[in-house]
Amino acid sequence: MSSGESRAELAAGRIARLAADHRPGERIGSKDDLRRLCDVSVGTFNEAIKLAVERGSISSRPGPGGGIFATDPSPLSRMNGWFRDAAAGGDDMLRESLEIRNALAPLLVSEVFARLSDDDLADFDGLLDDLHRSREARDVTGFIWAAWNVHERFASLGRSQLLDSLYVSIMDVGTSRLRTLLREAEAHGRHTVLYFDGLTRVIEEFVEALRTRDADGTVDALRRTDPTMVLRPDQPQQ
Repeated sequence: MSSGESRAELAAGRIARLAADHRPGERIGSKDDLRRLCDVSVGTFNEAIKLAVERGSISSRPGPGGGIFATDPSPLSRMNGWFRDAAAGGDDMLRESLEIRNALAPLLVSEVFARLSDDDLADFDGLLDDLHRSREARDVTGFIWAAWNVHERFASLGRSQLLDSLYVSIMDVGTSRLRTLLREAEAHGRHTVLYFDGLTRVIEEFVEALRTRDADGTVDALRRTDPTMVLRPDQPQQ
C-alpha cells in the first residue's frame, strides 16, 4: 500500500468512526471541517470520502445544506470496516481481534479434527519446514508468510466458510500489525531486534498437537499464536 493510499484508508476509517457516533441521516460536518480534522490533502481526503461512501459509512451531498451525513451500513459492511480499521489500527484492536479468535478456537479445532487426514498432516510438515528454513536464513518476510501459511492451511480444513474466513481475517490483523510496526521502525531509522524462536516453538507445538489429535493442545497453541510476538524477547516456558 502506498503512503497516499494508506493515509486515505486511515482517513476513511476515522470518518467511519465519526459517522458511527451519529444517527443515520444526521449531518457530521462539511467537507472542509472533516478534511481539517483528518489533516490530509484535498486529494487524499477526496479518496477517503470515496472509500467511505463505497463502504456505506456515509453519504455526501453537494450544495447548500449539504455535507457529509451518517448512514446505516449493513452488518456486513460494518464487519468489513472493523477488519480494515483493525488491520491499520493499534495494539488495542489487535488484542480485541485475538480475543475473538481465542473464543472461536475450540469450534474451529473441532471442525478441523473431523476432517484432518494424513495427507493434511504431510502438508503441515512441509509448511513447518518452510518456517524453519526462513528462520535459519533470518528471512523476515519469508518467516512471516511461512507462519501465515500454516494457519491459512489450518483454516481451509474447516467446514464452515464463514468461520474459516473470520479466522483468517483475524490472523491477518496480527500479520498486518506486525508489518506496520516494522515499517514504522524502518521509517524512523530504528533497528528492530526480532525474536524468531518463540513463534517457531508455538507453531511447532501447534503442528505436533494436530499430528497427535490433541484438541486441547491445539487450542492452547493456537491461542498463544500472535505474529507480533517476534518483536518481544522469548518468554520462558512454564
